[in-house]
Amino acid sequence: TYNQIQHCFLTVGLVYPNDLFVFLLN
Repeated sequence: TYNQIQHCFLTVGLVYPNDLFVFLLN
């Protein structure tokens, strides 16, 4: 379960790095 979440974040981070960065800051 945790691996799926981590994989999802890695995929989103590769496709939308800026959006993920802003999401983590907020």
